[in-house]
Amino acid sequence: IKRIIGPDYYVGMLFGGLMALAAMLYAFHTLITAALVGSGRASLETTSRAIMMALMVGLGAALIPTHGALGTAITSLAAVAGGLLFYCFVWIAPTRLLQLSEVSGRVFRAADPRPAASQWLLALRRRTSTEKDQTEGSIMSDVKKALIVVENSAPPADLRVWYEATTLRDAGWQVFVICPASHPDQPAGVPEDLEGVTLYRFHLEKADCGLFCYVREYIVAFFSIARLCHQLWKRERFDLIHFCNPPDLFFPLMWCARLRGVRVVFDHHDLFPEFIATRFPNLFGRALSRVARLCEFFSMRSAHVVLSTNESYRRIAVERGKVSSQRAIVVRNGPRHEFRPQEPSPDLKAGFPYLVCFAGVMGQEDGLLNLVDSIEYIVRKAGRRDIRFALLGDGATRLQAIARIQESDYHNQVYLPGMLTDRDELRRYLATADVCVSPEPPNHLNNVSTFIKVGEYMAMGKPVVAFSLPETRTTAGEAAVYVPPGDADAFGQAIIDLIDDPAKRETMGQYARERVVNVLGWEHQSKHFLNAYDLALRKNGARPITGPSEIETYPCQLLGLPAISESTVGLRMPLLFHLKLM
Repeated sequence: IKRIIGPDYYVGMLFGGLMALAAMLYAFHTLITAALVGSGRASLETTSRAIMMALMVGLGAALIPTHGALGTAITSLAAVAGGLLFYCFVWIAPTRLLQLSEVSGRVFRAADPRPAASQWLLALRRRTSTEKDQTEGSIMSDVKKALIVVENSAPPADLRVWYEATTLRDAGWQVFVICPASHPDQPAGVPEDLEGVTLYRFHLEKADCGLFCYVREYIVAFFSIARLCHQLWKRERFDLIHFCNPPDLFFPLMWCARLRGVRVVFDHHDLFPEFIATRFPNLFGRALSRVARLCEFFSMRSAHVVLSTNESYRRIAVERGKVSSQRAIVVRNGPRHEFRPQEPSPDLKAGFPYLVCFAGVMGQEDGLLNLVDSIEYIVRKAGRRDIRFALLGDGATRLQAIARIQESDYHNQVYLPGMLTDRDELRRYLATADVCVSPEPPNHLNNVSTFIKVGEYMAMGKPVVAFSLPETRTTAGEAAVYVPPGDADAFGQAIIDLIDDPAKRETMGQYARERVVNVLGWEHQSKHFLNAYDLALRKNGARPITGPSEIETYPCQLLGLPAISESTVGLRMPLLFHLKLM
């Protein structure tokens, strides 16, 4: 090591720094465990061991042989810095946490000679008996309060969050939602009543590309959400807080909520580690993906209940997040029955006999550029000039698609109006469409994800053309034509074949509408959602309230498709340690 690193004092710095870091993490873990579990004697003993470890680290760093006066000075400074950090972690930080969380309702008395850590843990022990009474009283009260936190979209445009909020409202809850502002003119932090749901918005500049943009977005969002949560807690004292991902970075706020006796629900919308690996397919991206997986683990373990959008996500929560199967509940993305077929609007076809629709986010993983390849096949190779394509949505790849289309000879057949926030306008397009498409390519994220657009297509009674992905087959069943993943020409040919077979389109459309009404609709999923909230509010013990998914699985029978296994979706994860939070 000396030959590799250099002078001896670098060895002392390296050893002292690594040991100090390990000991600080151990002390921090001890304090968080004490806060969440509320134990007494055992937590005091482990805290004492952490203090002794700090002293040993400082002594060991100071006694390491050094090279010259500079090495001795640097090593001594490192030891002193480590001791100061431990003093902050073990003595000062608990006092500040106690003041912020208002465990005892007042600041420590200056005359109390006991260390801050001892006062904090003793206050937690006193709080344990009163917390149960407060929580049970909140459950038995007539009006319960819930706070829903979403970072990447705002209701009512985010249908899942909006359906959850209005379902709680109809069930007698008082609902608050923290979400980003839809446009810069909306004031930040000002309550806005929207159909009985109170929204608190914060300004956020969305990341379009590049790691720096995402880091900036998440840092701004974290502190904005933390500030609004603290302000709202002081005013409303909500009973339950509901965090929606992505990102999976809000577990520190979950810990703070649990310190206050608030129940926590984690709504697993997307696979954040797979999202990062898909956006940054390089060595650095894979390293960030491992960090994101650890954040995902903390988020799931910090919640009383985890909501999953499908069985694949639920399996990941149980196997990768180490969540009890009783606390992982499937609540699918399904449209409401009011999102139903209506009379078509021929003017939307702009004189073309047929209309093909895409409606959704246009991110890198959503396959928009693959769809443009399929359109080129339909127009240039198949020679079909009688089909108009309406690509409804917005995202990182929309401008790339526009640039390609404008340079082509079929630009008059493709229409990109942007994201339609008016649900009635979206219904007009889908009701007029002859075929709807879901071109998501296969990857670790899409293989196990359920796409909202597929449910909306089916609710309007429209046949779907999609790549053969496991969860897409589970959702659509016989309402879709499945194409081997990655074959843009075959995708285009499937659209042509369906356009030329009106009887098949009619049969598939009827099946799609019946499936939504009888199985996939939000009216069915809302029961599981309310049951999950009931489970989260239960203080002692968790009983299974939902069995396996009632959705019938349609296995993939096409040859040459990649097998979907545990290693494919990355379920296996070496865990550094386990937290006992329940």
